[in-house]
Amino acid sequence: MHTSLIGKYKYILDEGLDSQKMQKGSVDWAFTLSFFLIILLSGCIQIYDIRVLASVNIAVQMWLLFKVKFRLSRKLLIVIKIFSLYLVYSVVITGFNADLVYVLFRYYDFIAAFLLLNYFLIKRPDFNSTFSLIMWTFLVHGFLAFLFANLFFDSFASVQQADLEHIRTLFGVFFATDSLSFGFHRSQSLFWEPGVYQIYLNVFLFYVCFWKQKTAMIPIILFAIVLTLSTTGLVLAVFQMAIFLFKKLKLNLSGLIWFFISIVFLVSFLQLTSNNLEDKISGDNKGSSWARQFDAINGIQVLLNKPLGIGFSPLKYQEIAKQNPYGIETLLITDRGQTNGLVELFYSTGFIFGFIFIYYLTKQRVFNRNQWVFNIVILVCMLSEPLVFSPFFFFFVMSGMAASKK
Repeated sequence: MHTSLIGKYKYILDEGLDSQKMQKGSVDWAFTLSFFLIILLSGCIQIYDIRVLASVNIAVQMWLLFKVKFRLSRKLLIVIKIFSLYLVYSVVITGFNADLVYVLFRYYDFIAAFLLLNYFLIKRPDFNSTFSLIMWTFLVHGFLAFLFANLFFDSFASVQQADLEHIRTLFGVFFATDSLSFGFHRSQSLFWEPGVYQIYLNVFLFYVCFWKQKTAMIPIILFAIVLTLSTTGLVLAVFQMAIFLFKKLKLNLSGLIWFFISIVFLVSFLQLTSNNLEDKISGDNKGSSWARQFDAINGIQVLLNKPLGIGFSPLKYQEIAKQNPYGIETLLITDRGQTNGLVELFYSTGFIFGFIFIYYLTKQRVFNRNQWVFNIVILVCMLSEPLVFSPFFFFFVMSGMAASKK
């Protein structure tokens, strides 16, 4: 009897991510704080010292480990095996030199995602409460920042840091850039640019459309995405809403109402997206499309010439980009970093592990309904921002690995 109870207890601890047996209602504040910090570590504005954020997250995650009595979920054994092998591989392709520090940086991100997922698998906190609270926090902050930036921009102070002179801040809490798009300062909340902010907004849009199906929240999130004026954000919003509205169409009065809503929304949003895309390709902001084109072509060339990867050092890639050895025609100064996250994943880590991580991402079990929609959203987002080596992204990758453990 005693043995069977222990076995049953261990089984409950190691249920898959798609289990409905979560604690309901109350917010697990330690888990929520760590998840919030992991999002900040995955694209926050550079004015915040990432070392301080990482240190705070370490302290919070030590508390999470204490709460689970320093146990590890059996589901994560495969994650430990894959990332142990990946560590050896990373050291080999990097070599024993100063670039090894970037391996340490990346493994901090991996461990942060691992410990958060481990706590989730064992304690089963209410993920819905945590996710909703964090996303609403960013949403409200984004609205306030947009309002203050466009009404009181003269009250914003310049950031006195190298490479951040274009950023202005109000009380170190609200941020905006000097540049304007269609006469507005774009919404970016606490992130380094609006294109990063839209990633979390589109994930939130997926959550309310296909996971919780809270229709009343959709217009608010769509408005927030519009305020970013991110081409990728607008395209993904149209994509998700087209699928959502198609699912609502039925041969009855309700379906007829949704049909007219669909027509009005899609025509309006497509026009806005078209205008924004035209501005990025041939308008005042055409440099954005030039940069992404160069980064994609150059990164692929690096991968083809170094199929095992060049390691994690951004300086190594930047030196290659600066020299432009592949003779890519561009009007840009090529002494620059990479903006395409998926390309960065492959040229940094090689074909083998690149495909392994993408495969497990598509198997993620954080959101186990309409997974194909989520997979498209997150992969397109990674194509537009260099956030693939972030704890937020690898939280989903590791959940796919954990789900594969039977």
